[in-house]
Amino acid sequence: MFDKESYKIKKGMPEIEKVKTIMFGKEETDEYEMEIWIPIE
Repeated sequence: MFDKESYKIKKGMPEIEKVKTIMFGKEETDEYEMEIWIPIE
């Protein structure tokens, strides 16, 4: 997807996984949610 839209992952910046505390312990369930933030340029 990034290549088709001319986006590139920005080097040297951290990728972030964000999980709400109410999701801890629910990793194997259908209600588990997380956000993944990827810096682009």
